[in-house]
Amino acid sequence: MDAVRVVERARSAMKGIPSVSARLRSTCCLVCLLLILSGGGCGGGADVSSALIDVGESNRMSPPLLESEVLRASDPKELLEMEFILSNRTAEPQSVSLAGKSCSCYGVLLDGEPWETGQSVTIAPGALRRLELDITPPKEPSEKSWSVRLLSGVAEPQEQTLTLGVRIFDDLTLEPEVLFLSRPTSPAEADVNPAGHHGAADNEQPVAHSNRMSIRRVTRNKADLINTPQFADLPSWVRIASLTTTAPPEQIASGLWQQTWDVELDWHAFSDGPSADGRASTDGPLTQPVTAVRGGVHRFQVEFNGEEGDPIRASGRIVIREEAGVIAPAMVHWGRLATDVSQTRRVVLSAGDNRPFRVTGAALVPDDASFSTGTLDDSPATNHVETEATRAVLSLASPQLHLTVAMDQQTPATRQGLVLDIVPQQAGSLTATLIIQTDHPLTPRREIQMKALVVEPSAEPSSSGGG
Repeated sequence: MDAVRVVERARSAMKGIPSVSARLRSTCCLVCLLLILSGGGCGGGADVSSALIDVGESNRMSPPLLESEVLRASDPKELLEMEFILSNRTAEPQSVSLAGKSCSCYGVLLDGEPWETGQSVTIAPGALRRLELDITPPKEPSEKSWSVRLLSGVAEPQEQTLTLGVRIFDDLTLEPEVLFLSRPTSPAEADVNPAGHHGAADNEQPVAHSNRMSIRRVTRNKADLINTPQFADLPSWVRIASLTTTAPPEQIASGLWQQTWDVELDWHAFSDGPSADGRASTDGPLTQPVTAVRGGVHRFQVEFNGEEGDPIRASGRIVIREEAGVIAPAMVHWGRLATDVSQTRRVVLSAGDNRPFRVTGAALVPDDASFSTGTLDDSPATNHVETEATRAVLSLASPQLHLTVAMDQQTPATRQGLVLDIVPQQAGSLTATLIIQTDHPLTPRREIQMKALVVEPSAEPSSSGGG
């Protein structure tokens, strides 16, 4: 629209108001002109967009869907509203081309026929063309969008972007999906108080552990939310202590309602198995606590009856983890060594349960039975310990090798570093076991295999220095 037409339109808007002077009307016309040219409006907010092609709402969302609706549909594309109407609002034919799209993974249709990138069409004055994004909705809960770019006009091409968003909601959600329970591996550590600290309990009764989770159900029929979730395949040592809703159903999207249940689970053993809804039929504890249940993954399901008879299910897991104690490398391979030449390696021990520990000693056990075995306790002559202010050095010896173990520190810590210095005494294949002794109650000892190929110094291609 040119400036002259804008001014005439502004003057027409001022007619019929006798109290307005000519000068005021001219001033108002100028203000209207400035508003229109800057993207505003005049004359009651009339649309004076200069777009050659009207696309309606260029950025919109298709109606929300449930995951079950997508999976159940024979053609999920029919669930989407992915149509845009292109109309020529000018008095002249306009050329429109597909300039691009956000991904090559979907197609574009114009009046039901494929429309390729770079291809142009002409829309007559007042005519309509139907543009569709040929997309398939995702089969899992997510929110995605697809876009196309259009160019219209010849002298001064105008670019327009059309975006279609799709959101898929999960029918049933467990949060969290995995519940963890740590179990001691030592009988002395069987008592665990609710705060997670280890030690002797005040009584000999097994301690019940609790855990909480939330169940969220989304449905189109608000009346379905009066049903409560059902539990299947719960282990016999799990009880549904409470199942409550804290708020009424809420509308989370057009046509979709959500209800949340808070669940409290008790880790315990019960004299009778759970009922059909997962609730224990009795509160009598067994003599065998949950610490006697095998470790690993225990699966269960939460389900509702679906809107068309098919059950809506979500799977949960209860993972019983053994406390790891001290973790150490299984093997140290020294590679090729020379006799009477030292080499060093550093290894790190860490507490899997984050409990501080100390290294209290070490022993060297050669695999050859003819070699002597020394330990800190029974062979001080071959296992000498030098204690310093902040570290200890253990000297271990056998006919096959001499080994020095230097500890970074003597104070308890969740990580302990050891520097191993080896001096082979005999040529051949070296195999030995280093036993590390700790004060950790779950792992009082850890074994590290050591291997090397030992040769005489004259057989080495190059000299080896101390490490």
